[in-house]
Amino acid sequence: MPDDLVRQQIAKIAAQIPAGGQKVKASNFHATLVFLGEVPVDQIEALEQAAKQINIAPFDLKLDSREWWKTSELTCMGSSNIPEQLNVLVSKLNEILEPFGYSAEQTDFQLHITLMRGVKKPINHLSFKHIPWLVRGFSLVESIVVSGESEYRVIQTWDFVG
Repeated sequence: MPDDLVRQQIAKIAAQIPAGGQKVKASNFHATLVFLGEVPVDQIEALEQAAKQINIAPFDLKLDSREWWKTSELTCMGSSNIPEQLNVLVSKLNEILEPFGYSAEQTDFQLHITLMRGVKKPINHLSFKHIPWLVRGFSLVESIVVSGESEYRVIQTWDFVG
């Protein structure tokens, strides 16, 4: 989950996107590292304990790209250069989740922050200066539907040490 400053900067860029889909609320901006789907309530505490074992140093991430995903109909923000620490984090998350029956996605990890859903065609004219993001940890997040819209609620956050 981006901190407030990064979230505000993303929101300024997202505000430039012309109509043509459903804009994601700034409070919902996030980067999914691993998608779990439905998690049985009795597994949450064990997952939290396993996640607590992951520790890497904080790292810098540069949000500097905009993409349109035709199949998913998403306009996203991403990074043209994924830091090795982020790949290590995703790999470690996949490792700790395996004993719980979760298997890693078969595609390469693609960092993205969804800005708009239901986008039928690419948005060509959206330029911005990169957004620096010091990633200091990761969170377990629950997606719930409120009045027909997804809302994201942080269940637990683990800060990196270093």
